[in-house]
Formats: sequence, structure tokens, C-alpha cells
Amino acid sequence: MSRFTVLAVLLLPCLVLAASAHARGRVELNQASIDASGGFPVVVTAPTNYVLTSDLVVPAATDGFVLQASDVVVDLNGFSIRGPATCCTPGFGSAIRFAGIDGNRVTVHNGGIRDFAGDCLSLNTDARVEDLMVRSCGRNGVAVGGGSLVEGNRVLDTGQHGIRMSGGTQPPLYSGNAVARSGLGGGSEAAVFGGRAGAGNTCDDGSCSPRGSRRYYLTPDTVEGDHGADDCAPGFQMASIYELALSSNLEYDTALGEVNPDSGAGPPEAGGWARGARSPFNSCSTGPSPWTSDAVSDEGTVAAPAVTNGVPGFFAQLVPCNFTFRVWCIER
Repeated sequence: MSRFTVLAVLLLPCLVLAASAHARGRVELNQASIDASGGFPVVVTAPTNYVLTSDLVVPAATDGFVLQASDVVVDLNGFSIRGPATCCTPGFGSAIRFAGIDGNRVTVHNGGIRDFAGDCLSLNTDARVEDLMVRSCGRNGVAVGGGSLVEGNRVLDTGQHGIRMSGGTQPPLYSGNAVARSGLGGGSEAAVFGGRAGAGNTCDDGSCSPRGSRRYYLTPDTVEGDHGADDCAPGFQMASIYELALSSNLEYDTALGEVNPDSGAGPPEAGGWARGARSPFNSCSTGPSPWTSDAVSDEGTVAAPAVTNGVPGFFAQLVPCNFTFRVWCIER
């Protein structure tokens, strides 16, 4: 299949591109112009502003756009990019997909993306995804890397996560999104995975905070002390006892965390490993490295919810590192 590239659009009289390969051009795209150039995918090799002037219909197992450059903007202009897939069998084909060494600072906004067997939208780091209606995706609805912003989108009917965000050192921010009916491919994936809420979001499975509060949870599985710090989900880290003491400002994540029949929207009354803030002491340490020992001779901090004089809080105690406990995790 031939490919429509940024360099080739100069051959089309209806499209405009800046003469310099390094300058950002503005290209109007529609179904007729792409078909006339040889069809999908549109391969992007230079910074370009794309503006749709019609809906785009992409063949099966094919990408709409393949991004091999940074600083690309795709303005759907109220139109949609559609594939032929139905939810929710994972396969190949995305509306817009990053591929290559470069591909940062991509913006996609203002329209609809639906009916793709892969991730409907698969971008790299520092992306902006805004004001989209995304639905019927075989894998994830929106997938972005660190430093990205995902805001004001509706994501429905996905085989895996509705919004999947990676990047622990600079987690993506998400706000004002509504996500529902995720994990329909049989894996029961959460509506939102990773990232940090900049404001409230709505998820039908409770995996995001409608208030935008920092989330925390107690892992359902138990580990010895040498695995305490590496048992949290992406976007989360092991919580300290002082962070847990401020739990009135946090929101318990009932989708990721352990729940009991009578624990309601809060944490269960159970203990878990927590940072003692006195590293390497009281942190299951091997030498100077905390949370690396499972020896009976070493100790680690375990915290549990408690009510003291009518005031909810946490109490902490030291236990041998060969004991197994759940782990308290908190958003980065």
C-alpha cells in the first residue's frame, strides 16, 4: 500500500505545506485527498498542523496517521476518524499512532475517534489529548506517555483501559474526562491506568476521583518486606506513615485497593507496609537500601487505620521483615 507522506503533499493542489522541511505547515486533509495520494496511512515526517475537512474512514488493520516527527497537531475540526472494527477484540490499527525514535509534543483535539482494533489513539511523551469522543477500541482508548495532558474527553467501550498513562518520573495529568465500559476484552482492565488527576474525572468503575484528590490504596496481595517498595501500580509509590496521617485529604481507590464488605468508600481495617521516614532504619533494609530485606532480624513499619479519642488516623508498629503484609500505595 502506498503511503501519504508530509513530503508528498506538495503534489496535491488542494493542500498547503510550508516550503522548509523544518517549518510547521498547515495541511487540510479530507478523504478524497488521501485516497488520491494512495490511501492510508498518512506518514508524518515533519512538524505539521493538520486540519480535517471531512470524516476519514480507514481500512481494517491499518493506521490512520503514523507519526515519525515531533510538534504535530491534528485538529479533527469536529470530524471523526473511523475504522471498521467492532469492540472489543484486540488487533491492529490505530487512528493515530506514534512510531519511530522521535514523536513528542503531539496534540490531537476536537472531534471523534472510533472503531479501531488497536489503541484508538497511541501517542508518546508530552502529548495533549483534548475534547475527543473516543469509543469502540480493541485495546486502549487513549494511550500516552510521561508529561502528557489528557483533558475533557469521553472514552467508551474499550477492550482494555479507557485511558492508559505511563511515565513514573513525570506522570501525565488528566482532568475532566468521562470514561465508561472499559476492559470489555475479558481482562477487566480499569477505566483509568496511571497518571495523576489535575481535577475531577468520572469513571464508572471508580478508578478515578471525581474530586481530583490524590488517591491511595492498600494492595490486595501480601509481600515480605523486601518487596514492599515495588508492589504499587504505575503512577503510585509506597506511602509514608506521614502521608497516611493526612488521609482526610486523600481518596481511597476502591478499584485498585483491598476492600472489605463493610469498609465503604474508605480503607479496610488492615495493616500494610509503609515508609517509616527514618531510612534506612525501620525500613527492612539491606545496608543503606530500604525495603530490600526479608530477614527476621530486620524490621519494617506496618501502618493500619485506627480511631483515637474519636479521631480517625493511623497507628504504626515495627514487625520482622519476613512477615507478609499488604502495601500502602499513594499517587506520585
